[in-house]
Amino acid sequence: MIFIVLSIMTLCYFALASWQDLKERMLYTAPILFLHILWSIYLVVMTDWENSFLCSFWLVHLIIYVVLNDFGVWGDGDSDLFLLMGNLCLVASKAVSTGVLVFRECFFLMLGLLAAIGIGVIEANWKKKKLKVTYEIAVAPGMAVAGTILILQGFLEVMK
Repeated sequence: MIFIVLSIMTLCYFALASWQDLKERMLYTAPILFLHILWSIYLVVMTDWENSFLCSFWLVHLIIYVVLNDFGVWGDGDSDLFLLMGNLCLVASKAVSTGVLVFRECFFLMLGLLAAIGIGVIEANWKKKKLKVTYEIAVAPGMAVAGTILILQGFLEVMK
């Protein structure tokens, strides 16, 4: 039941964030961080992941998060989505090797970014504008696609 409630909250946020990112090119990060904390608690209490592994995982993600923000690789809200996507990747997987987990997470981040580019191309064509990859791509809709797939995979894991 907890998984379903968190999933619904996350999917609702993905819908709102995607709409907001497409409309204004900005995200409110407080809900992302709140969801990240809730999913983190879920991972500690309800899954088989070792607490020491989770702490290491979150520390690495925090370092990457800080680097992404400090170097302006992408928008601040997009970096927050990166943290949430890490947790969703853990939720969608049984405890596996670190290498497999890193590959899965990179794959879903790539999927999210490719989906964002595809959505950006569709949006630019619809608005009859030239797409500028450097700034004008809304990342949240693509991450929402990848995050939704991870939530569905997590649901299948929970149902086993």
